[in-house]
Formats: sequence, structure tokens, C-alpha cells
Amino acid sequence: TGPSLLSRADGSVLADGPVVPGPAQARGDFPPDGGCQVAPAVTSSPPCLFGAVDSPDRVVLLGDSHAGQWFSPLLALASRRGWALQELVKQGCPLPELTVRSPQLGRVYRECDTWRDDALDRLRTGPRPRLIVIASLNRYTADPELLTTAWEKTLKRLRATGAPIVYVEGTPVPGTDIPACVSGAPDETAACAFGRAEALPPDPLARRIAAGAVPGVRSVGVNAVLCPGEGPTCPAVRDRILLYRDDTHLTNVAAVVLAPRLERLLTESGALPVTAPGGPGEPAGPTR
Repeated sequence: TGPSLLSRADGSVLADGPVVPGPAQARGDFPPDGGCQVAPAVTSSPPCLFGAVDSPDRVVLLGDSHAGQWFSPLLALASRRGWALQELVKQGCPLPELTVRSPQLGRVYRECDTWRDDALDRLRTGPRPRLIVIASLNRYTADPELLTTAWEKTLKRLRATGAPIVYVEGTPVPGTDIPACVSGAPDETAACAFGRAEALPPDPLARRIAAGAVPGVRSVGVNAVLCPGEGPTCPAVRDRILLYRDDTHLTNVAAVVLAPRLERLLTESGALPVTAPGGPGEPAGPTR
């Protein structure tokens, strides 16, 4: 069944009771980032600094909304170290250098290209971050060669910062409205499982990183927890945690529960120094 997400203090799985968040709450269970995942018409992110905002040490979260779903885990690890977290995230905007159409704007997404250039230039010319964490949906093009070339253009610019770069592998894309399904089948959440092959196609960037073809970039992933085993389906709910807020994004609750695992993976990758016990406490609010 794979590693547990949520356990009692004695280590046994907490499997009884309603799902968390409930289906109605799941739709609004976004990262608490103060609106820093900027909208389609916006061409430059605000400062969007969180945690120890005056610290010279900074973690940068960069990409589209599939990067934004990792906001809470990264804020937690930054805060424990007394670091700042900067979020540079734009909705529906591929981090690999692709020009795409915006469904919301109904035309070529020029604002995405402008935003991406601005974000990469800010990272190149500003103080070097301690860590850059990147993620992006890999479905903006069906052409793997085009996607690989587009990623390399972006990664070349990111490597110029000299900062460690970690790619968080793409999480499952259910392709169906998970809260609606769970709401309709509260006692049969297994009925809301979805096909693994469609939800988790090969991740071309992760494969290239694993093959040593992308110098200066590490890769981590949590899909062994989100879609455990080798079966044909992935679950919508695990250990009472409703994993998806829509047809593609994790709930913030799921991201928070995954935070210790993500931090451990980042540490084991060598990109993140081990935190000292008794570090700084709660984060400050955002500055924009």
C-alpha cells in the first residue's frame, strides 16, 4: 500500500472518520500565499517574501501553479532555518521557455513570456539564493523534444545564478473533478481513483536529470506516496487526506502533510543543509 501519509502517535494509520479537507472545503484549500500566484494579465511578480523576510538567506519557489502547491512545505523549512521564502509563480505559465496560448485570455500568452524573462533576470541579477525549487506542469506541449529544448533554455539561465536547483517532479493529474467525485461517494472514496498511465506519464526532465544529462539540477518526487505501488490506478484519498482540490492540483492539506517528506528529500539530495535543532519559530506574514 505504500508509505502512510498520516498516522497516530503510536504509528498506526489514522483511517477512520471523514476525509480532510471535506470536499466543499477542498475547492478553496489553496496555499496561504496572499495571492502571490499572479494572474494571467500580470507580467511581473511582486516581491512576495515570506518567513524571515530580512534574512540574507532565501529559498525561491519558481514556476506555475504546480510549483505554487509546494508553498506551505517550503515556508515551513525556510522558517525553521530562519530563512526567507520568495515565491515567483504565475498561473498557467510554463517555466520551460515555451510560448503557449492562454485559455483565460483567449490568445497567445505573451504575458507569460514577459513574466518568465522578468523572473529569471531578477534571480540572475539579485543576491544568490540558497536554494531554487522549480516545478511546472509538463503538459503545455505534446512534443517531448520541444519540451526538452525549452527546459534547457530556462535551466541555462537558472544555472547562471550559481544557486542549487531542485526540480520537484510533476504530481499526478487526475483529469477529473476529485472533490465532486468524493462528495458523491463519501463512503466509497476508492471509486474516485483514477488511471495511473494518464495521470503520471513519463516525466522527461526527471528522466534526463536521473541520467546525468542536466548538470547542476537535482530532482525529487513524492509520487511514491501520492500514487503508491504499481497498480493501474492512483487514489483520490489516502489515510483520510483528500489529495486534490480540483482535477490537477494538490490540496494545501496534502502539501502540508507531505512537508516532512519533501524536506527530507531535499536534504538527502544535498541541496538543503540539515537544520539545527531548536531553530527559529513561526514565520512572519508576507510582504508584497
